[in-house]
Amino acid sequence: MLFADETELLAWSVLRAANRAQAKGTTVRLVIPRAPEVAHDLHLEVAEEQLLTAEEWLLQRGYLAPANAGLTWGTYTITTAGLEWLRGEIPGPLEAPRRPRRRRPALGPLRVARMLLRLLSAYRGGGRCSGPSG
Repeated sequence: MLFADETELLAWSVLRAANRAQAKGTTVRLVIPRAPEVAHDLHLEVAEEQLLTAEEWLLQRGYLAPANAGLTWGTYTITTAGLEWLRGEIPGPLEAPRRPRRRRPALGPLRVARMLLRLLSAYRGGGRCSGPSG
């Protein structure tokens, strides 16, 4: 089974945690994705480097916007697109591309009649039936 990009999954988790702990579902409140309460809400150990990667991922896709309020570096607001992304499904298992199935040709009346004749002659003659062909 294929899985979504680990960075995308972590970014979604960080954004969700920042929203729950800080933004509370609004684009007005400031969020700091590397804040202790966000890390605590993740319920797992995440290296600072991984958090930075997730933060950059969210910025590049427009899910976070820099607050530029002269505060701590790494202060953002969650964008409307970010909140919409959170309302969707969690990034998770991806479906592997499926090979298209080969369709068998439709069994028309003439083909069915031929198959039956072969089966009958194989049965009467005690020969082997080789299955449908042609």
